[in-house]
Amino acid sequence: MKRFLPILLVALAACSEAPLPTQDDDRRFNVVLIVSDALRQDAFGTYGGPAPTPNLDRLARRGVKFANAYATSPWTAPSAVALMTGQQATVYRNDITKVLENRPSYYVPEAVHTFPMTLAELGYYLTYNNYSPNVDISNNFKGFDRISHDPPAAHGRNKVLESAPGLDLKFEVHERIYNFLDFLVKTPADLPFFAVNWIVDPHAPYHPHGRFKKSVRYHAGKLPKPLDYYLERTNYHLFDAGKD
Repeated sequence: MKRFLPILLVALAACSEAPLPTQDDDRRFNVVLIVSDALRQDAFGTYGGPAPTPNLDRLARRGVKFANAYATSPWTAPSAVALMTGQQATVYRNDITKVLENRPSYYVPEAVHTFPMTLAELGYYLTYNNYSPNVDISNNFKGFDRISHDPPAAHGRNKVLESAPGLDLKFEVHERIYNFLDFLVKTPADLPFFAVNWIVDPHAPYHPHGRFKKSVRYHAGKLPKPLDYYLERTNYHLFDAGKD
């Protein structure tokens, strides 16, 4: 049976004086890091928010829930760099990529040794599933193999996942989750891995699908602008509007 360890515990262990596990050590837990880009903490049900998040609430009850978290920046690119390097993103600020107009870009040089690379030296397989260009272009996942973005039908359907409740492959976001779960199911039990699933669907522009549209419209009256304003604009427009 595969064993999993929350990413925070691994990060803390790397900062302590305890020796890291060796390639032959039974302490090589599998590590899964799930990042939900631009999802507000105060939306979660477990934090008293209005959004129905039963699965995340259940996970919070079974695990460890933190009252506070601190980021090096309020936007994706520098935060992603800091997450994988353990350093302030300003260390890697440059003008190579120019992802966002009139805003700095970040790039992690090949010579920089990140903590996932240390895991690779211990025999870990590094893989990730990400749809955020801000994350990819910063070279933040150097040393990782990318999980296929092909539709599930392209590499064969998994009967176990086909019957999973809540997965509806009519939606692109569910296809992405399917491919990540497919990796978790098929990976040999004797191969330790560090797998990252970077979800961007809470990010602007906001286009909830299916039954979630009704829930969003129910709370739309509390927004400072009409709901269509947020549905039509990307994150860049929202930044610009904030300057007014």
